[in-house]
Amino acid sequence: MEKLMKNNSVKSYNLRSSNFKSYAFGMDTKREEQLQLDLKGEQKPIPQDMMCYVDYGVEHETCGIGKWILVNKVVARNYGDNQQNYIIQDWLNLREDTVVDISTTPDGISKDESTLIEVKCSNMGNSNYKEFPKRYLPQIAGQMMILNMLGIPVEQVDLVNWTPIKTKIWRFEKDKDYERYLIDHLEEYSLALLSKKDLPEKKRRYTKKLKFDLIYGG
Repeated sequence: MEKLMKNNSVKSYNLRSSNFKSYAFGMDTKREEQLQLDLKGEQKPIPQDMMCYVDYGVEHETCGIGKWILVNKVVARNYGDNQQNYIIQDWLNLREDTVVDISTTPDGISKDESTLIEVKCSNMGNSNYKEFPKRYLPQIAGQMMILNMLGIPVEQVDLVNWTPIKTKIWRFEKDKDYERYLIDHLEEYSLALLSKKDLPEKKRRYTKKLKFDLIYGG
């Protein structure tokens, strides 16, 4: 989360899709702990022994994009050094002196803007996920949601699990019910951020079965 000053009178908190899992559901970081960090304008430090995994993932994102292009035979754009940040300012449309923005920077997008691409390099390229890693669901659903709100006709996200030996690609299509579920929790978090009030840790469970299609690498 970034705390920014838009101008002399408006303060803005920026909630990024990569951390929607913590803002909405308390995954990785409990919601109340995350809230206190955000109010102070601080970020939870990445443990030193995990930085090598982060660096490896960043360095090999374009390998995953390249594999996605070869598999789908579709042109991709806005990847590598040309990644684009998408932001919705004051997403609750409160027009107050303190507001909350939501934003995302996908790893890539198909030329026709129907498909977002998100690359994950598991275990520093030493092994693949056995099944769709659901911890990334708030991120990819949030990416699709933000681009749709901006009028970009994204219909699905391909999660590319790249390693030098094998690549798997799961496809998650837009699910309006899950999106509503995510929005409700992000709205709850945003309002707590603005009011500086405590958040409940217990979440309403999402019970509908979601579909993740393994379209490559099975």
